[in-house]
Amino acid sequence: MTTNTLTAPATEVAETAVAPVVYAQPAPRHPGHPLWDAKGVWESFIQTRFGQQTATLHQANVGRIRRTKNDGSRSSLAVARNDRDTLTECQRWMREVAQYRNGRLMFVGPITKRRRNTKDAARVFDTEWVGAYLNKRAVLADEAAVVNFFLNPRFDDGLANWIGRTPGGVESPSTATLDPTDSETGTQSAVLVAGQSLSQPLLFTAFHTAFTLEIAARVKIAALVDPGVLIGVTIPGVSATPKYTSASIEATTPRGVWTTVTCTIAVDGTTQPQIAVYPTFRGLTGGTIKVDHCTATIKNLKTLLADEYSLGDLLPDDTAPQLDMARIAANLINGAGNDLNVGVDAPITGQLAADEKGQPQIRWDALAKMIAADAFDIGEHITRYTRTIRTFHPAGGRDIDPDLFTLTAESVDGRPPTCTLIDDDEDSTDLVNDLFATGPEGIVGRAIDTAGMDGFALQGVRAAESGLTTQAQVDGWAATNLIKNPGEAAVVKAEGIDCKWLDLIDVMDRVWVYDPDGWPDPLDEYWEIVEIEIDQPTDTMAWTLNKPAAS
Repeated sequence: MTTNTLTAPATEVAETAVAPVVYAQPAPRHPGHPLWDAKGVWESFIQTRFGQQTATLHQANVGRIRRTKNDGSRSSLAVARNDRDTLTECQRWMREVAQYRNGRLMFVGPITKRRRNTKDAARVFDTEWVGAYLNKRAVLADEAAVVNFFLNPRFDDGLANWIGRTPGGVESPSTATLDPTDSETGTQSAVLVAGQSLSQPLLFTAFHTAFTLEIAARVKIAALVDPGVLIGVTIPGVSATPKYTSASIEATTPRGVWTTVTCTIAVDGTTQPQIAVYPTFRGLTGGTIKVDHCTATIKNLKTLLADEYSLGDLLPDDTAPQLDMARIAANLINGAGNDLNVGVDAPITGQLAADEKGQPQIRWDALAKMIAADAFDIGEHITRYTRTIRTFHPAGGRDIDPDLFTLTAESVDGRPPTCTLIDDDEDSTDLVNDLFATGPEGIVGRAIDTAGMDGFALQGVRAAESGLTTQAQVDGWAATNLIKNPGEAAVVKAEGIDCKWLDLIDVMDRVWVYDPDGWPDPLDEYWEIVEIEIDQPTDTMAWTLNKPAAS
């Protein structure tokens, strides 16, 4: 279990009046906030993929929201047969439904299905999260690989992953400021003045030949900014002196509008097993420079990879490109098309995998394979105008401080219950303690652990994953799979939870569950939320929880 914990606030949090920013999520409320216990106000709209609202919905027409771990969210919409204007806007895949609670976006996604019968007075439309678009886009064998190696390239997560320096040259994570009112593609831009800089080291480990790296950014330059070097790129240690290139702002560079500044640098990937590259964005005298949508891409990446595998005995001819699994995920999402308005935030996992294209496949199916292999968890960050699919390695979610929230139907230490019902179930229908794993060319692995049942065997047969070629590998897979997936499921379900907790708790978070009447033993431990079902009319939700995976 991870140790990332959301703790109770030390003081009350109050909302301050600020100029509204339509694409920004309101700050979450906390216990102690004057409106914490007020019933939530829900609003729903039909919109385009780029956030333009085309119709307002009556909340009674909107169904429950269901959020599921690693499978996105779903909802539904009922529209009266005589409401022709709204029905006209319910265009499958061309329109989305957005649902807000207290101004915070809780769901957005395309209309995917229409249902009706002759007795209904309404037409019912099913909606899914933005990840559903990936079910409608294929990745092809000859698709060019385009990967942005920058993390947090649009500053949606503030200055996370960026290293700053003050005018005195001291490293500081806060050297730049952020402007949430002026950005081109994300929720905010970074603002630099003279003497300030932002850099992000890039480490390349998967290439064995020379390649060309392109560094670019969209920038808005104040009118009086002097010409000078905006982008500097350094590669230390490749030769006696560090390799360096730069891109400058000229007197002719447009001011006051978003424009692109680009530079390229040749990287000799054969000199060392790992090559570090340091791109830096710098402020200049005379005014501010706003930076948005930074990119670090390898030019002709597909050609590079093809060339790599023609290098004689360096790699076998049938070896597929090895990339970090997060980079593969990012490439799958980025390659789906700009018309989806879906971005990606995929931090490096440190796990390499074959980037096998082969036969055409659906992009979500390719992502689902990595999720099933425990490469990462997947979720989303949504605002009105931006939608970002996020990966979390090794797992998503946080441990919620029990002093902040304990899931219980009992009064605990004078605090009221947080739900109206707790139901705990154990399903052993699919329990396996003697697993046979089938591998290639007739190899059969086996793992047994029957001690807990006095030697009584419950056998199962599963196909081992591809790429395992030896008896030891298949045996190892069987042992690992038996531990991770024995087929026995312990489930806790809770109802009547106030939707105010959506500001602080979400799917994949781990909450303390207390049930003194639990069977066969009382419940008094962390459980992971794997599904949330939200009912807007009552402003309550139901949770499904599983035992967290062992760390």
